[in-house]
Amino acid sequence: QKEGKDLFSIYARGEPEINEVQQAAIEYAEVGSLKIKRWRKQAAKRAFLPKVTLDADWDLDRTTSHAIWGTYYSSTLPDRFFRGPDDVTKYNNKNWGISLSWELGDLIYSDDQTNIDVRSRLMVELRDDILDEVTKIYFERIRMKAELDSFSIEDRKKIFSAELKIRELTASLDALTGGYFSRNIQKNILD
Repeated sequence: QKEGKDLFSIYARGEPEINEVQQAAIEYAEVGSLKIKRWRKQAAKRAFLPKVTLDADWDLDRTTSHAIWGTYYSSTLPDRFFRGPDDVTKYNNKNWGISLSWELGDLIYSDDQTNIDVRSRLMVELRDDILDEVTKIYFERIRMKAELDSFSIEDRKKIFSAELKIRELTASLDALTGGYFSRNIQKNILD
């Protein structure tokens, strides 16, 4: 121990804690448990909403006839058409309707719940993969900082390689957290 601190604290100084980095990765990937809870609440409320059906139609046909009484035909007179009583307005035959229906079984359990179960399982797997990756990269970065400190000045090639690896790991953490990691290193250095 140097000056009352363990070595890990020395190499992790100025950096966010692992749990903060993990939380930032979860938020950035939108795989938090609150999202699943929100889906479940919304699915439960959906059962109370009716299925709404709107129907509308109208008859655009006009009633026409060649004569007022019976069939009339004359080769000397042109065809004549007369309006019938249904043709008083342009859209005389308008029909419309609205219907509401509920699926009462959805109040107990709906297909949406099954879909949410499948999605939540996939989301948990993705979240676990992200957390594993963030954790490995975070601690690999600390290891590389300690290794960099152990090189002598004459080991320029090893120093460069270690510095490059640290930057690569930092970039990976930024990619997984939306830049949170680097922003918080800078913030901690300024504090």
